[in-house]
Amino acid sequence: MNIRVEKDPTTDANGLVVKLADTLTNMKGISGNGKDPLVIKNGDQSITITPTLKAETDPESGNVTKPAQTGKKSISADPS
Repeated sequence: MNIRVEKDPTTDANGLVVKLADTLTNMKGISGNGKDPLVIKNGDQSITITPTLKAETDPESGNVTKPAQTGKKSISADPS
């Protein structure tokens, strides 16, 4: 079980708490919102995936006001 919902243990709380398992198993995917970079971090290591963005055009002239951007994948480590 990767995600579970429990009663909030805080004194006088009346809500629920969503908890994520320490190890995620049998997952079929990790999804971002398609607009912001998706970042996976582990200590000083990270993987960043940026989305592909469509070109923006002026509705009246049809001229491109912002070119399309192809998504990128990068792996980095903090050298310190």
